[in-house]
Amino acid sequence: MGDEALVSALTAATRAEAMAAAERLALIGEVIARQCDGEDDDHAHQVIDGWAWAQAAVAAACNLNPHAASKQMRIAQALRDRLPRTAALLAQGVVSATVIDAITWRTHLVEDTDALALIDTAIAAEAGAYGAHAEKALITAVDVWVEKFDPDAVVRSRRAAKDLYVEFGDKDDPNGVASFWGRLRVTDTKILEQRLNALADTVCPNDPRRRGELRAAALAALGVVGPTLERLTCACGDPGCAGSGKDPRAGAVTIYV
Repeated sequence: MGDEALVSALTAATRAEAMAAAERLALIGEVIARQCDGEDDDHAHQVIDGWAWAQAAVAAACNLNPHAASKQMRIAQALRDRLPRTAALLAQGVVSATVIDAITWRTHLVEDTDALALIDTAIAAEAGAYGAHAEKALITAVDVWVEKFDPDAVVRSRRAAKDLYVEFGDKDDPNGVASFWGRLRVTDTKILEQRLNALADTVCPNDPRRRGELRAAALAALGVVGPTLERLTCACGDPGCAGSGKDPRAGAVTIYV
């Protein structure tokens, strides 16, 4: 295969991947419609309602955990009921699933149907170029249309910023680890991200941990040492390493057996 043919094959595979994602999301949307459309108040307030049934089915079919399944369901629902023109682009392979993820999330607070139709039309006209954008630029490109056609959605977004939280632990967590999630202000998130990355950079090149593991270790170490923490304890195993020594987390927890 020559270079030109190779690139053409890659282009075709990328388009096919987007089209397959569109088909999968359309099927998820149909599962939701069958379980949730027309659901009366009595069923909607049951412990196991239509959404829960659909979530279980999607999670099993797509091999996802419940949280990831719910996210895919929200995207599918938005494409099916709120953004048909944008959905058509994904079906044609013009945009990627990553771009669709950002578009559906940044428009989820739009409630006015007329404004939503205008936003969908405007985004669909230029979304083909969104794939080359950095994440921040992509978000900005979508927000421009949300702010233009539905300023109230921006107000609702600002109100949502007041609902900040951090939660720890989930029933599906494997033994020995615990997940955590929450909502922070964008500025606070950036500050925390930069701090964790800076600490991750303090270990030597022979530290065997991945970037995500280093950031997790940095977050835990900050909880023990506080803002004075200057470096992570290196796990390279070399006693001569400048970062070797006792991990400050070792003495922070007492385990009773």
